[in-house]
Amino acid sequence: MESMDNNRINLDLSLNIEYSVEDVSSKNGSSDIIISRNIIDEVEEIGISEKENILISSQNIEINGFLQESSEVDTFKESNIVPFVGQIFLSEEEAFIFYKRYAYQHGFSVRKGRFIKQNGIVSRRDFFCHREGRTALKIIEPSKEQRNRESTRCECKAHLRISLQKTHDMFPSEWRVTTFVVEHNHTLLTQSEVRFLPANRIISDDYSERIFLLKEGGLSVRQLMRVIELEKNVEHGYLPFIEKDVRNLFLKAKKKVEITDVVDLLKYCEDAKKSCSKFQYAYTLDEERRLEHIFWSHAYCFDWYQEYGDVVVFDTTYKVNSYEMPFGIFVGMNSHGKTILFGCALLRNEKTSAFRWLMKTFISLMKKPPKTILTDQDPWMKEAISKELPSTKHSFCIWHITFKFSCWFNAILRDKYPKWCADFYGLYKLETREEFEHHWPKVVAKYNLQSNKHVKGLYEIKIYWALAYLRDYFFGGMTTTGRSESINAFIKRFINSHTTLSDFTKQVDLAINDIKQKEEHEAMLEKCKRLNMKLISPLQEQAHNLLTGFAFQKFQEEFERKPKSSVNRPPTPDVADNLPEREPTFQELLNIKFIETGEKERLMELLRERLVDCGWKDEMKSICRAFVKKKGRNNVTLDELIHVITPKGRASVPDSVKAELLQRIRTFLVSAAL
Repeated sequence: MESMDNNRINLDLSLNIEYSVEDVSSKNGSSDIIISRNIIDEVEEIGISEKENILISSQNIEINGFLQESSEVDTFKESNIVPFVGQIFLSEEEAFIFYKRYAYQHGFSVRKGRFIKQNGIVSRRDFFCHREGRTALKIIEPSKEQRNRESTRCECKAHLRISLQKTHDMFPSEWRVTTFVVEHNHTLLTQSEVRFLPANRIISDDYSERIFLLKEGGLSVRQLMRVIELEKNVEHGYLPFIEKDVRNLFLKAKKKVEITDVVDLLKYCEDAKKSCSKFQYAYTLDEERRLEHIFWSHAYCFDWYQEYGDVVVFDTTYKVNSYEMPFGIFVGMNSHGKTILFGCALLRNEKTSAFRWLMKTFISLMKKPPKTILTDQDPWMKEAISKELPSTKHSFCIWHITFKFSCWFNAILRDKYPKWCADFYGLYKLETREEFEHHWPKVVAKYNLQSNKHVKGLYEIKIYWALAYLRDYFFGGMTTTGRSESINAFIKRFINSHTTLSDFTKQVDLAINDIKQKEEHEAMLEKCKRLNMKLISPLQEQAHNLLTGFAFQKFQEEFERKPKSSVNRPPTPDVADNLPEREPTFQELLNIKFIETGEKERLMELLRERLVDCGWKDEMKSICRAFVKKKGRNNVTLDELIHVITPKGRASVPDSVKAELLQRIRTFLVSAAL
């Protein structure tokens, strides 16, 4: 080394290991000879996306396409796969790919290591076994959470060295194998194991594009991998990547988007406003110019609110975006009885100030306040609504109240708890305020709950939940926030806690389009068929011609109930005094709980979705068509068709759907302590 006075030698050795300089010529004594030791961090089962498809070598050459190339290895004879000293390659990359193939067949992976540069050109390169070297000791910082991963390094000496040589001026420079060490100091992997090494798990651009497309369709990682296996006709578990690689791919993409995520969201709103003036949005920024709150309403949502905005249900949910911002949703019901969306919001928190901004923004952009609004029992929301919507009647979702009953009263009342629930249901359904005030103290005294803080609290907020105090207001038959939960459930099929704001808005738009499609389908059905008339009267005929099928059905129910009603209704009997001596049956309690909590409606919606998804509905249509065709259209009555189809329909419900519903019911029973 000392003989090279005019040369500048730079050493960059990560492990303080000296390497000799061999076969290096210095022209004119002015060359820069650089010997570097490029040690790449361990490639193990790591959960960080940046290290998953790691760029190996000082030149940042990415290892990709290996599995596609290694699939061609079988076409080579075994003698052609083993490198040998003196073997010639036209390029460094060709030698690397050849050694990778050899490594894959023999149960290890390789990485690029040290190199020598002469006159700015790499003249020698070493390819190492992935277990070469030793891991540097890590400095532990008690204040930081650090993973203590085991190392795969064991100072394995197996490697391949190639040098750039030129035999004659008329021939091009070639890479010649100068050293080949075969022996490993560790156990080599089998063919079924070597594919799991990180260097051999590659997500190509084609796979990546397909993965993101399936993800946007709402498929989970496991589901989208199974779809790709079927598309590529690959045996299960033999894709060139595993689930962790896909999750890391998502994390990597998320980090790229996070930088401009808020800007993209605001640009989306701005562009939507330019394309349609009915699109509404507003937002606030904090002192650090970060997004604080944002509300937006699609043009369809704005029109729906103008027509059906008398009753609004508002609810919030969590874990639907990567910033953990609470998601607020305004929903209602159209004339077909279907849930519709009025607007969405992302809030920094759930404090009174955030809700006040939201409610004020809502009525400002939507041009009018609702007549009634239904929410959960949130004190900050209650305060915000009372200040910003003074003319709107506020009601609490009864399900959010009764959901807490098992925690409040089960341990106190024990075996009397079922009877208390039945009595409370009787109080809830009372017609007038006078009746409620008369029976409430009696029922409370019956169970000795006069001093119970929860009972006192329920009485203090009676005007928000008792039907006797709500009958003068229109709620459209909605007493729970179940309708907002149905939209939340739809949106959550496509998003999770890692979803970016841009992707989140796309899925909200998807939910809006889904609602629009259902509304158009219902309108088509209204034009093609009408309900059968049960009673004939001029009033019914007029209602039949004016109302939608859903609205007319509600009218029919009230119309048929009218003759049974009496104008001079006798006073309601004392609830506490006239309760039956027998305890209510489990079935009665279950029915009451299902209806009042809104769980029955949610179960029915879930069942409808699952039956459509599994093809059950189409199967029943086919059976009906076949039966009608066999009997003749004019020879089949509706009752006969129902009699034939019903048992077949029940028998053909998939077991998976039955199991899901049963599990849902069991979970409900546990939560309700029934």
